[in-house]
Amino acid sequence: MASHEASQNLCRTVDQPAAALVTDLKQRGLLDDTLVVFATECGRTSFAQGTLKGNNIAKDPVHIHDVNATSFRAPGIDHAKVTFRS
Repeated sequence: MASHEASQNLCRTVDQPAAALVTDLKQRGLLDDTLVVFATECGRTSFAQGTLKGNNIAKDPVHIHDVNATSFRAPGIDHAKVTFRS
């Protein structure tokens, strides 16, 4: 299966459940206080996937550490205080 087809199949798999989660949070009044993050497997990059598209960033690249720091900052957590340096 071509990588584009595989991506489309994966999107179809999570599309409705993801929409249901966000809808449920909104209906319960929890969406304003909930950070929803959709991410790939920890540590896996497009380079490890062989022919998977998306390994060349076209504009404004950021490091995964910046993405994680932003996820921590949204609810007010200082990522520097919870970082484990391996």
